[in-house]
Amino acid sequence: MNYYELQLSLTDFDAWHDIFVAYLAEIGYESFVEETPFLKAYIPEQMYDGQQLQVLLNELQAKGAQISRFDLQFLAQQNWNATWEAQFEPVLISDQLRIVAPFHDLPTFNGLEIKILPKMSFGTGHHETTHMMIEHILASDFTNKSVLDMGCGTGVLGILAAKQNAKQDRNSLRL
Repeated sequence: MNYYELQLSLTDFDAWHDIFVAYLAEIGYESFVEETPFLKAYIPEQMYDGQQLQVLLNELQAKGAQISRFDLQFLAQQNWNATWEAQFEPVLISDQLRIVAPFHDLPTFNGLEIKILPKMSFGTGHHETTHMMIEHILASDFTNKSVLDMGCGTGVLGILAAKQNAKQDRNSLRL
């Protein structure tokens, strides 16, 4: 499927990005990437309506939103997962941990290392919440503690807890 990528640079990103996401979703945009100050929004080619987009952007600007840059790009059909996976960058956290994919060819590292095959999963360490949880785990004593990592995607937090001496107890969870 072909897509259009809309890229907006918002002057006050923090105040407006959620509002733009909500309104763009209402007119058919189905995925979003937030890279302050840029908001990228994606819509299938057959759903794109340039006039509807222009009306929406004019309305939001009338309400005070300031768009300092606007780009629209046509994206031909491709394997989006393969593209994302090929661009997966290693994550380095406090010189204590790095999260890498098996295809990364990196120099020797003195800290902990977790290798994951990303496959568009949560838990790669790139998202701020995962990053913050990793920092918390690295600063905590997990010796002989049980950990439950629910909705874990790659399981990177559970893997790190195990590397931090959390105990393995398959009987601790009873449903």
